[in-house]
Amino acid sequence: MAGVVVGRFARSLIQRDGVGPRPWQDSLVFGGIAASCFPDWDVLPGLVFGYEGARVHRGATHSPVGVVLQALLMTPIGLALWRWLRGRFPSFRLGEAPGWPPLFGVLAAGMGFHAFADALNPWGVAPWWPLSREGATWNLIHEGDLGFLALLSLAAAISLRTSARTIALTSLIGLATFCGWKAERRKEARSIARAGFGVEATVFPSPAEGCPWVALAARGHALEAACIAPAGEPDMRVVRDVRSAQSPAVEASKADPAVADYLEDRSFAFAQQETDAQGREVVLWRDLRESLLESDGDPPSGLAVTFDKDGRVANVEHRWLLKLAF
Repeated sequence: MAGVVVGRFARSLIQRDGVGPRPWQDSLVFGGIAASCFPDWDVLPGLVFGYEGARVHRGATHSPVGVVLQALLMTPIGLALWRWLRGRFPSFRLGEAPGWPPLFGVLAAGMGFHAFADALNPWGVAPWWPLSREGATWNLIHEGDLGFLALLSLAAAISLRTSARTIALTSLIGLATFCGWKAERRKEARSIARAGFGVEATVFPSPAEGCPWVALAARGHALEAACIAPAGEPDMRVVRDVRSAQSPAVEASKADPAVADYLEDRSFAFAQQETDAQGREVVLWRDLRESLLESDGDPPSGLAVTFDKDGRVANVEHRWLLKLAF
């Protein structure tokens, strides 16, 4: 939906007479749609290489530098592909190939909006790459937020038959209003969580029905997660209460570089102990926030450290949430 908005905005800027290809025949609309999805190609290293590969997700491809580099790469490829499609499928009556500058602008804007939207949700992005992999996350909108989807869909519909100025104004005003409303709900959720837990809590938006916000808190060795509904009658209910396993194996697993990095990046990590089919001891490091996204019966995500019979680390396997979903 964001790609449609970006493409139609660009078309309105360069085609002021109102005469141009229809949206489903417009190279700029197709370019915007492709660009708005493209940065997430960075899930592939994690699916192939495990933990080290998964760390690149929402890193370089979601940074301003990465957006510009990807747009520079995609522009000549997109132009060549569009010309080939026009020649191969003349019955589709596709519009003329755009100039280099407008297509580059659309691709950069589409990927830039993708990165911006990801910064609004709980997982965040790394905007300072390549200088730093420190993240930015505003915890306002979850990927599954139907209200945000409705807002983008409305903006896309408006963009089909209006001017660039109207597209820009309605999109910016709608986005600012929606984010402001979400910020107020988050403030209320934090207040409810602070009163309920008795300590400061980290609050995240949630896509679950009846659980618009999730609060995480640590009290000693106990980690707790609660669902919060700030609208109407304030409601808070604890949905997860865990204690990290304590044992020599748990302590030994922390020496592994992948585990050390995992713990550094996660404020709500906890350990579970299990035994595999060969009778070997396994320490599974999990993230409380990720565990809330798992359905009953799903294999648990996290870093599984397997020890041999002599108590040495034999294997470290990354059970990535995205990989398990595929």
